[in-house]
Amino acid sequence: MFHVLAKFNAPEMMVNFIGGAPHILGLTFLPVTVWFYLAIVGELFIAVTLVFGILTRRASLVLLVVMFFAMVSKKRAFPAIELDVVLAVL
Repeated sequence: MFHVLAKFNAPEMMVNFIGGAPHILGLTFLPVTVWFYLAIVGELFIAVTLVFGILTRRASLVLLVVMFFAMVSKKRAFPAIELDVVLAVL
């Protein structure tokens, strides 16, 4: 949780990096800062639910989406991350 909370005071470079991941996929209907805060709220939801052991299936689905955007933000081609995505779904 501390890892997520530290992101609330993130510099602009980190906001553009994390929030720009959906823009790489063509999801440009929200600004970069909104995507950034959606990612932070998702990660915080994941952390709280996994620590307390509640809603673990829903948390794992949110984690899958967040990690997919994280893998894409590194600008790797999908064939390079295909195994990661398949293992995440399992």
